[in-house]
Amino acid sequence: MSRLALIFAILALAVYCLIECIRTDRRQVRYLPKALWLLLILIPVVGPGAWLLAGRPRSAGSPPPKDQPPTVPRRPPGPPAPDDDPDFLAQLDEKRRMAARDDESRPQDKPAGTDEDPESSRDSGS
Repeated sequence: MSRLALIFAILALAVYCLIECIRTDRRQVRYLPKALWLLLILIPVVGPGAWLLAGRPRSAGSPPPKDQPPTVPRRPPGPPAPDDDPDFLAQLDEKRRMAARDDESRPQDKPAGTDEDPESSRDSGS
């Protein structure tokens, strides 16, 4: 009876690996061409084991291969920084233009300290 269970487990593993290999995109299969993997899986125990360990695509949680540098996880998109936000920069530019127009429309005042009579400033100092 245990021999029959072992044969059934080996057969179920081979069927699972065959179906998984058939459904996998050929560009995601690693190390060997997909057709060669299908033939290799037909070898009992060794073929399905090799497929599970080396042939099938990497899952999202598995570490990258040692010959490839690890990828940096991307941050979720959020609001842009103020200096990257085009709307914010446009508002700043508009405020700058309005301030420049206000400066041009104001009458030019004399520099501070020139309104006073030079003689009165000499008298107050003595």
